[in-house]
Amino acid sequence: MDVDPLLDRARPVWTGLAGTPIGFPTRHVAVAASANSSMCPPGWVGIVALGDAAICTVPTDDLVDVVTRACHTLPVEITSTAYVLRVGTAVVAAAGTGRDGWPTSAC
Repeated sequence: MDVDPLLDRARPVWTGLAGTPIGFPTRHVAVAASANSSMCPPGWVGIVALGDAAICTVPTDDLVDVVTRACHTLPVEITSTAYVLRVGTAVVAAAGTGRDGWPTSAC
C-alpha cells in the first residue's frame, strides 16, 4: 500500500494540536483526554480523521471511555454530521445534563 505523503505530514500537526500524547491508529479511532486540546474549543470533543484513522480529544478523563465506546461502534467517517450527532447523543446520555441542558461533566 502506498503511503500518502500529505497524510504523513498532516498527522504530526494534528497530534501536536491534541495537547496530549496520541497517535493515529490503523483503521480506528484513538481517544485521549486533553483539557488543553487546540483541536476544538475548550470543553468540546475534537475529532480529526485522516485517511482511514482518526484521533479524538475529550475535555475530561471521565469522557474517554464513553467516547471510545461510541467511536468504536462507528466507521472512521465519524466526522460527518450524522455520526457526530450519534456520538454526541451517547456522551450526553452517559454524562447527564444540568438544568441548562448541557452535559454536566463537560461544563
